[in-house]
Amino acid sequence: MAICGALGIGRFVYTPILPFMATDLGLSTPIAGWIASSNFVGYLIGAALALYLVPGRPRRALIFWLTMSALTTSAMGLFENLGLFLAIRLLAGVASALVLVIASSLVLDRLASIGKSEFAAIHFSGVGVGIALSASLIRLVSSRGGDWHEMWLLAGIASVATAIGAAILIPERVQDISRPRGGDDKLDAAMRRLTIAYGLFGFGYVITATFIVTMVRLEEHSSLAEFRVWLTVGLCAAPSVVIWTYLGRRIGELRAFAAASSIEAAGVILSATGNGSTALLISGALLGATFMGLTALGMVAARSISGTSQRPLAFLSSAFAIGQILGPLVAGYGVQLTGGFLWPCLMAGLALIVGALLALSIPPKRA
Repeated sequence: MAICGALGIGRFVYTPILPFMATDLGLSTPIAGWIASSNFVGYLIGAALALYLVPGRPRRALIFWLTMSALTTSAMGLFENLGLFLAIRLLAGVASALVLVIASSLVLDRLASIGKSEFAAIHFSGVGVGIALSASLIRLVSSRGGDWHEMWLLAGIASVATAIGAAILIPERVQDISRPRGGDDKLDAAMRRLTIAYGLFGFGYVITATFIVTMVRLEEHSSLAEFRVWLTVGLCAAPSVVIWTYLGRRIGELRAFAAASSIEAAGVILSATGNGSTALLISGALLGATFMGLTALGMVAARSISGTSQRPLAFLSSAFAIGQILGPLVAGYGVQLTGGFLWPCLMAGLALIVGALLALSIPPKRA
């Protein structure tokens, strides 16, 4: 429930709303990339904070940042100023990172303590549910002639609802987030490789994840086609986590991570090399079918390697954020220089392949 609102809606709703904002405000691709990257800078700040701040009352901290996520989502619909857009999305990024790290730490630690780690898939599938919900909300507003202001406000209302739901579901007393165990150089080496692979994943997925609806608009001027592609991303993301975590248990999280990263690379490259909205629909399906699986596999592997949650998850999230920051900037200026998304998407696909090879280079017994 928590990451459904803060990530599925708060983080990713920018993608389907972006074409409407770009048309109404005349946003160029580089400016759109800067707004996206501002969110990811905030995500990096939030992940860095999570490295050092272990909340004494994790329930209260989680509800606070869920509320901030909902408020910043709504606030995007109240202004038309670029500086405010950048500031709001920055704060939204801080909130989404802290929600992801705190909520995932609580869930993974609790499931590990009762021997039910396989249920982590339910937690991570919330992002896909949020994406599908946001796609439906944007379609509802656009079909009634509403503008992007209304889209942000409605998304904010949906985020508030998920925050209330999370507050109800989280018990009053939760166990403390686990502290890191003593150092181990070999484990540290494994974590370094995984962290780099996770950062490459952040760069590799984010260009398509941010601009795929814009790509659809360039190919086919149809709000229905845009809705179908983004809805496909969400519908494929929600159940994918169950499949990938199952494969992770069968063949190892790191091998599954490499497989998902390779499949995602194919989808990312297809988004720029295919013709028409059908290719983008397939690309969206491959993206949705892998990116939350990769998120879950990376975090589960990090906990397995380190024996704790918050600190390794914060390291992964920091690397991921750096990749996310660079991705939209590379895409924005790449489009401006070359006139299309081909070269940025090829670079993203290569990053995912390198990340897959790095994951395979980590000894399986460390995961």
